[in-house]
Amino acid sequence: MESREREIFDKIKSVFGVDGRIQREWRIWISVGDDKLIEICSWLKHHDFVHLSAISVTDWPEKGKYELTYH
Repeated sequence: MESREREIFDKIKSVFGVDGRIQREWRIWISVGDDKLIEICSWLKHHDFVHLSAISVTDWPEKGKYELTYH
């Protein structure tokens, strides 16, 4: 199981220099700034990731930020 996720995660990390972790099968978590978001989404699409199931938002008013989560 983890070898597929590890291969994908290592490739994303090396190409984009982002940090993250493998959570479980089919679930890789990465933290991406808005400056790399479109580039990473395009890269994923061109590597056969064709399904975005949900986008959610968390409001952090004390920090003056929103956090978007793409599934």
